Amino acid sequence: MATPPNYEPLQILLVEDNLTFATAVKDFLNLVNGVKLVGHATNGPQAISQTMQLHPQLILMDIGLHGMNGFEVASLVLDLAQPPTVIFLSMHDGEAYRNKAKKIGADGFVSKTNFATDLFPLIDKLIEKRMMH
Repeated sequence: MATPPNYEPLQILLVEDNLTFATAVKDFLNLVNGVKLVGHATNGPQAISQTMQLHPQLILMDIGLHGMNGFEVASLVLDLAQPPTVIFLSMHDGEAYRNKAKKIGADGFVSKTNFATDLFPLIDKLIEKRMMH
């Protein structure tokens, strides 16, 4: 979808401790129109801090993090007055993980194996929703 010239890009915070995967996600986001990566946290406390400072509209969240896991971080940020959208990116693609993400209030769960094909439609839907408001 083409974004209008005066459109503010969707602000994204990436929370991922695997630097190889983080680089792949950053490269992918560079190809997506209408988004801007505003930060990258590698652990739970950093993710909370960057969320408070940067006010991203979308957080791409790994589950296995140091300090706090992604579920704990998501629970905290989703309690904010204006919570961001949270989409989990994880190698743990079991039903229990997906159910826990849904129970917390996450807006999506994407397996790292298929992240490019599965993440794009979710981001596109968010951009479309923002453009309608």
